[in-house]
Amino acid sequence: MDGARTLELRGRALLIDSDGVLVDSVASIRTAFIRWGGEYGLDGAQIYDQYHGRRSSEIAEAVLPAAVAAKAAARLDACEFDAAAEVRACAGSAEFLAQVPGRWTVVSSGPLELIKARLRAAGLPPPAHYVSAESVTAGKPDPEGYVLASAVNGAKAGECIAIEDSMAGLTAALGAGCITVRVGDVAHPAASLIAASVENLTSVRPRVGPDWISLDFGDMT
Repeated sequence: MDGARTLELRGRALLIDSDGVLVDSVASIRTAFIRWGGEYGLDGAQIYDQYHGRRSSEIAEAVLPAAVAAKAAARLDACEFDAAAEVRACAGSAEFLAQVPGRWTVVSSGPLELIKARLRAAGLPPPAHYVSAESVTAGKPDPEGYVLASAVNGAKAGECIAIEDSMAGLTAALGAGCITVRVGDVAHPAASLIAASVENLTSVRPRVGPDWISLDFGDMT
C-alpha cells in the first residue's frame, strides 16, 4: 500500500491493563455497577460511564458520603466478583500472551483477587507480576501504578510498553512516561503521544529477547 510503513515498538518490559485489553469484562462490570447503584439509590450505568477504570474506593468516595464510602466500595467489589464468571477473553489476547509467557505484568485498578478471577474465567495465564488496587496509594489516572510496575521489572517507565484501553488508564500510562499503545478508539486529549492504536491484540506480533520485548504492528498507514 502506498504510504504504508512498518511500526515496531521495543521496550524492556510489557505492562498490560486487564479489563478491555485481555478480558472482555465490559458487560459484567456494567451489570455490577447497575446492581450496586440500585442498592445505593444511584444511576449505576451513569457512574460506570463516568468512572470506569478507576479504583472502587475512589468511585465510592466520589459519589457517596464519606461515612459509607468504604463499605460501599467493598460492596462494589463484591458485585463485580459475583459477575466475574461472565468474563471471556478479548480477541487475540490468548494468542498474544502465549508468545510472551512469564514476560508481562498486569496493571489494573481492580482488587487482586478480582483480577485473578477474571483471568481464570477467560482461560488466560497469570502474569509474572500483579499491580492491583492494593499496590498503590492512588489509582488510575494517577501514574503511580505504572511507575511501580516499571520498577518491579527493574526498568524506568520510559523503557516500558504499556497497553491500555480506558481514558483513566491511558492518562496513567502516558503520565508515567510509558511507550503507550491504545486498544480501542477512546478519544484522549494527549492522543499525539500515543505510540500506536489497535482494535485488539489480534494484529500485534510480539517478540522477546533476553532483556527486551518488541511489538510489531505490521503496515500502518
